Amino acid sequence: LVDNAIKFSARDTEILVSLEKREGEVRVSVSDHGPGISVEDQRKLFTPFFQASSTSSVNVKGSGLGLVISKGILEAHKGRIWCESVLGEGTTFSFALPFRQDG
Repeated sequence: LVDNAIKFSARDTEILVSLEKREGEVRVSVSDHGPGISVEDQRKLFTPFFQASSTSSVNVKGSGLGLVISKGILEAHKGRIWCESVLGEGTTFSFALPFRQDG
């Protein structure tokens, strides 16, 4: 997620990585100020080999598998991943994993 934020943001742009402990889970978010992702493309982000149309303006190529693999790993650990984005403003990818504190 951090690598994607770097690839799809302008040089010298701030990328925010945050960690939050919520009731029963730990949530990590990565926010950038890149081109953003359309609502239509957001629905397809976790489809193998999909490339968002907004990435063509950044001239970055990838396999289209990173988010799919990330989702699979997170779901195997009973976690989840999602995206929030506004075209022209940037994107936040977040994931959450169950957290149990013993004792």
